[in-house]
Formats: sequence, C-alpha cells, structure tokens
Amino acid sequence: MLGSSGGHWPGNGFFSSGEIRKKAQDVEELVNASFSWTAQKEIRFSRAIEEILGDLEPSQEDRDARAAIVASFDSFVKQTLSGSSVVAPFGSYVTNTFTCDSDLDLSLYVNRMNPLSREEKLYFLKRVTTSLQAMHARYDQIQPIYKATVPVVKFVDRKTGIQCDLSVDNKDGASKSLVLAALSSIDKRFRPLCLLLKKWAKSHEINDASAGTLSSYVITLLAIFHLQTCSPPVLPPLSMIIGGLDLRDASYCSGFISARAKAFQGFGARNMDRISELFRTFFVKITAVKALWQEGLCASTYHAQWISKWPSFHNGCICVEDFYDPSRNAAKAVTPKDFEYIYQCLENSVDAFRRPITDMESFKKMIVGDGCMPKVTPPPRPEPRFPDPRDIRPSLAVPLLLQGRPHRPALGPPNRRFCE
Repeated sequence: MLGSSGGHWPGNGFFSSGEIRKKAQDVEELVNASFSWTAQKEIRFSRAIEEILGDLEPSQEDRDARAAIVASFDSFVKQTLSGSSVVAPFGSYVTNTFTCDSDLDLSLYVNRMNPLSREEKLYFLKRVTTSLQAMHARYDQIQPIYKATVPVVKFVDRKTGIQCDLSVDNKDGASKSLVLAALSSIDKRFRPLCLLLKKWAKSHEINDASAGTLSSYVITLLAIFHLQTCSPPVLPPLSMIIGGLDLRDASYCSGFISARAKAFQGFGARNMDRISELFRTFFVKITAVKALWQEGLCASTYHAQWISKWPSFHNGCICVEDFYDPSRNAAKAVTPKDFEYIYQCLENSVDAFRRPITDMESFKKMIVGDGCMPKVTPPPRPEPRFPDPRDIRPSLAVPLLLQGRPHRPALGPPNRRFCE
C-alpha cells in the first residue's frame, strides 16, 4: 500500500503523489519562466493590486450593517420559533475575508440534546422561510434551496441590499470558519489574497458552486494551498493546526486551534513576496496544472502539497481536498463545461499579466471588473426551480425544543481517509 506522499508507481497506471507532485512543480516552473518582468512593470502591477485592495476593503459602515443584520435576524427567528434558538454568522464575515458585496452566511442553531436530522433541519428551515415571506417590508428575493447538500434559504435584507444565506445547525461551517480565521492570524497576506481571488472569480462569473463553478470555500482553500506551497512557504500545513482534533466540536477545539496558530505567527517571514507577486504566481500555479487534474492531481491543505487521489476519491474535474473531511472533494461541483470556462478565464488573465500595462484603469478592470479580454461567454445556466416552502410534510413534525446542553461528540483522532 502506498501513502499519499509515496514516490513510486502504484502499479495500476495512476501516478503516485511523489510522481504527480514532481510533474506539477515542473509545469509550474515552465509557465513562470515565460514571464518577463521589468522593474517598471512590477511597480505598476503592484500599484494596481494595491488600488484594487483599497476599493475592496469594507468600510466601518459595511461592518456595522452586517452586525445589525445578525442581531435583527436573530431576534426575528426567536419570535418565529418561540423557543430556545440562536442565529450566528460564519464564513467570510467571521474570517474577515468579506467585501462590501459579499453574501452573509448565517446558521440557525436550536437547543437540542441530539444532533438534528436532515428532516428536522428542513422542518425548521421551512418554518423560517414561511415567516420570511410574510415580512416583505424587511426581506426580499427569498429563494429556498431544500435539495442542496446543505439546505439553505437565500434572501436579501431590504435596508442594506445584502444577500444572506441561512442554513440550520451548520456546525461544519462554524468549524471551518474557526480554522480559516486562525490562519488569517498567522500571516497578514492571507486575507488580501483571498479578497483579490474572490473578487476576480465573482467578476468572471465563476464563484457559484450551484452553477457548476467554484465556491468561495474552494477559492479560499486554493489560496491557502498556494501560500503553503510557495518557496519559502507563507503558511504551515493544516496538519500542524488541526491534527488530532475532532473539528465537529468547534467550542472545544477553539482554544487549541488559536494556541497552535499563535505559535506559527511569523512562519512566513522568510518569504518576502508582496501580495501582487503572490496573486500573479497563484494564476501561474493553477493554470499550469490544467492537464494533471484528470491524472488524479489533488490540492491538499492538510499536507500542504499536491497529492494523488485514486479514481474513487477524485470525483470531479478539479480536486481540492476538504480539510474537514479529507474523503470529500470540496470542488466536486465543477462541471466539465465550467471547467473549460474557468480555465479560459485563468489563461486570459495570465496572458494579460504578460502584456505591458499601458492603461492602469483598463488593467484593473480586466482583473476585477467587466474588462476581461477577450470576453469569455459562460455556459448557459438552467433556470432554477424552487419547491413551495409551504410544502411541509406532517412526518417532519418534531416536538418542542428540548432544554439541555448541546450535543458534544466524543473526541478522537480525525477520520482521515487518504488514498493509500
């Protein structure tokens, strides 16, 4: 049996991790060597990135607006459910990687002795959805998506125009946000790189997992992976931050994760790259490996290196290991058509980076605006169909909320399933 970091052939025609890692490094070096940077171009490129980041930085008004939504929606849900419940944010708001146009991720937690089943989560989500539809003065564009892996209801806060995504008992999201927030404390370049990449992806219409492209979580994982695999590395392997912890119990793990992250502060000090150079080399790295995804290539932030996944684990056009559950491909939603579209956008940007920067505003629009040239037309999207939120089956009825302490799973070593 081969480990995920083995360096010889597995004997079934697929590359081992050592072999495919060497191939990925070789093609990255080739693409990077094709760049010719003058001192003047580097200065202009860096200035453009700094100006973009200045525009992306949320104002205090933006932060206050999100805090107010969390507080008001928590009060609204307490009135709706008439029981012991709480709404808490997670995602980019908690990790401080949001911009003024980012969605706000919310999770509803109800006080139950045992974890909620999917049916129970749907029951509470449908109750809240029905109440939302009756509050036209406060909430708009209500779209329940009950058949998703994680059922959500999307809505827009009328006062601020901020879109919110509500899920129920999303402990996975809370735990992931805890880890990502800790990484942000290790090196200050993590946050701006995430902001830039999310904005670039959104402006090129490839930041929507429900439409077959990349979720913000996948983009963040790829940003982490890039910072881990720079030379010298900027971030440590996640195995050094979460190894041996059961992430299902976020409250218990919080102290350990924070302490471990603190011990790694300054880890990337030997890497002197500016955020502009890290942004450019991200595109070089991901563009270079286009042909290797189909060979079993997988980006592992837990190991901080490229690894090989056998076919049964490489379920998708792009494979990005989910550190919360390494048997899961976080990018499995990417469809073949969207894979090609994503890579057209990546390759167009790389080509633009190679050209002289003659007009700063046009160059900035190419990165995060509507000036992607040549213009790429995204694949057609089917019209979404949403079920009637009032369709609550009697079998989903649950008893009144029970009092007591939240369920805490027993701790144990993480169930890490790598391709061996």
